[in-house]
Amino acid sequence: MAESLGLGSRAVSMGGALTALADDFSATFYNPGGLAAADRSNVTVGGVWAKPWLYWWEKGGPKQHPDLLATGAAYLGLTSNLSHLTGFRQLDPWTLGFCVYLPLERVLFTDIPPENTERRFLFYLDDTQVLALLAGLAWKITPWLSVGLSGHFLADLRAPNEAVAEIDLRTVFPYLAGLGDLQKQVRPRIMRDAELKVAPIVGLRVQPADWFLLGLTYHGKLYGETVGTQDILLRFTDVSSPNSSFQTAILADIHYVHYWNPNRISLGAALLSGPLAVSLDLAWADWSDYLDPMWYRPSPPFRDTWTPRLGLEYRFENRLVVRAGYAFQKSPVPEQTGSSNYMDCDRHVVSFGAGYTFPRGPARILWKKPLTVEASVQYLELVERTYRKSDPVRYGRDLTLGGRMVHAGLSVTLHY
Repeated sequence: MAESLGLGSRAVSMGGALTALADDFSATFYNPGGLAAADRSNVTVGGVWAKPWLYWWEKGGPKQHPDLLATGAAYLGLTSNLSHLTGFRQLDPWTLGFCVYLPLERVLFTDIPPENTERRFLFYLDDTQVLALLAGLAWKITPWLSVGLSGHFLADLRAPNEAVAEIDLRTVFPYLAGLGDLQKQVRPRIMRDAELKVAPIVGLRVQPADWFLLGLTYHGKLYGETVGTQDILLRFTDVSSPNSSFQTAILADIHYVHYWNPNRISLGAALLSGPLAVSLDLAWADWSDYLDPMWYRPSPPFRDTWTPRLGLEYRFENRLVVRAGYAFQKSPVPEQTGSSNYMDCDRHVVSFGAGYTFPRGPARILWKKPLTVEASVQYLELVERTYRKSDPVRYGRDLTLGGRMVHAGLSVTLHY
């Protein structure tokens, strides 16, 4: 979700450089302390679309294009100053924020690889295909200092599975001798329970001068799990003699990991000069703690990363705002010289966007207060990379990979 593509048109347009500037519903992710800058109440409805075009090939072989379909999602964001919401002026320092991110195709999607050696783009398959919730509260301690706390909620799966296979004893030996088919009836019983897991997001926002902002955010580690048992009960019966039967069970525990989001710390600064805002972010991510979908720590382990981001925003007098951003995301995946094939590249991220605020809704009968429409486009270029295998006979030939990804979004904000 936000970790991969960004959350909200403003953040996406500015390359995610919003640690110091976030002051709408997206502050629940980028810096909960920024919620305190919202002195009114807003509701934002938006949608996103993303499409990856990735490729890989082994040395001397044809180029392969994995079948990664376009994905889409909708989100609903809300910010509300408690004084504005309730009418009690004593609550003026407190502001609530909320966001729900809902994939359009499915609430939760996970894909389990058959083995760790499978060639697999880890971060481009299912990150946008999971229901996520963000809820936060900010406190404006002084006019220049505010703090905030959010919870980032993600779905877990609890998955007990059971399959009962009833097998006619009279067909077992002919089947083993290759003289007939095995007559059986399989009745699967599959249960899926979704549970919410939460990680904290703590933010601090400081404005020592009218022209300068500082932000600091900590994101706690968060990942989804599929945990349960896989039970297969084999029941052998002789249909001609109901009392002649016996059964045996095959039991297996399952534990898979999805949507790994490491511990992260982001430091941001913003310079304000009239209608122009320049935002700079630097984020550290604890990828060395990463566990892959099969609950293994890769060997060698992933590397911690530093990600710089730059965002620009210019507000015209006619209520038009234009934005641009850039980020360089270093891949946490080390060289894959052995049997594993975690495929990932360094990424250049370029983004643009614009917004316009109508003094009143275009159709006044529907909305009589200000309304903002925003759009964003983001382009990710995966820097082509070659993994050079240490033993081509044992681990395969050198592997080259790369690609690109396009992400677009549109949102409407109602101010009240």
